[in-house]
Amino acid sequence: MPGQASASEVHPTVRIPLDELSQNSPGTPGQAHAAATSPLPQPGATYGAPATPPAQGGPGTLARVLGILVGLLVGLVGFVMVLLGQASPNDTMRPVLFLVGLLVLAGGVALGRWTAAVPIATGLVAAIPGLFGVLAPNAWADLVRQLPTLDFQLAEVPANIAIAALGTHVPAAAGVLLVVAGVMAFLARRRAT
Repeated sequence: MPGQASASEVHPTVRIPLDELSQNSPGTPGQAHAAATSPLPQPGATYGAPATPPAQGGPGTLARVLGILVGLLVGLVGFVMVLLGQASPNDTMRPVLFLVGLLVLAGGVALGRWTAAVPIATGLVAAIPGLFGVLAPNAWADLVRQLPTLDFQLAEVPANIAIAALGTHVPAAAGVLLVVAGVMAFLARRRAT
């Protein structure tokens, strides 16, 4: 057909005379010619993209255990700071405590790059009491009333008020979001390996 290339033009073949192939002992000029013109791969030759290094595995057991401990600490400190910032009567301390708490919680999410256990544990610190307080408010109120009265105050807020505030909608929602962020970090890491 006009305008179409023939099979020999599309897939050219290399023809090497038999006498030249028989002379292809190591170090002869025929070997170099055969290697340069042969479509077959030569021994020791590499073709295609360079090999990529193997993907690194996820964190080990020790990293996960440390991640859980760090997540529990970050969650406790972060949510207490946020709740104290909400309940503080001092107008100067309110935004400072709230922002510091948010930064601590954001650090917990960022540590999900190290191990997904950190944001999951951070979120569980608030999600469990928050959901308990939202789903069973009377039981949460009874539980808070049974706690011993704490004599100290945190940022001019009685500690029992801060504990009671942990069983509300905002910590529950924030905790669930942190748990979801941790699960997504885990799945993204698992997909990458």
